[in-house]
Amino acid sequence: MLAGIRCIASITLTLLLFLSAQYASVSARELQQTKNEIPKILSALEDSSGNFLILNINSKMPLSAPGIQYLPGPDGQTIMVADFQNAIWLNPSQLIRPANESIKSVRLGQFQTNPPIFRISIATSNPSILRKIEFRAKTNSLVIKLRDKSDSISARRDG
Repeated sequence: MLAGIRCIASITLTLLLFLSAQYASVSARELQQTKNEIPKILSALEDSSGNFLILNINSKMPLSAPGIQYLPGPDGQTIMVADFQNAIWLNPSQLIRPANESIKSVRLGQFQTNPPIFRISIATSNPSILRKIEFRAKTNSLVIKLRDKSDSISARRDG
């Protein structure tokens, strides 16, 4: 009887090891496919107050953090450029003039196709506002927070 229990235990252990190896390889394969998937940005929406932009993304993983540069713009403006590696913008370049007195414009477009780089350019006459911009990546979206509520309140009080 003891030999029968050992035999069953051995078979069970072998079966568990086999199944765990199968599931581990499937998970590794799915993970590799997800890593190789290039996120596609489908659209951009702005809220009516000009505080947020929301990009709709077709991807199982959030966009990776952008590379940020600050460039001189026309008329003394400063432009913050956010480059997202391995991301594709599926539309023609888009110019948004948000209902936000601090931000002059936001431009969205495909900067480069090989390798793919999606670029967001934000222009302002007040460069310090650029440091307050936040990028919040989620699985199917990217939220760009252009200004926090305390800035909005202080701007109304000062104005």
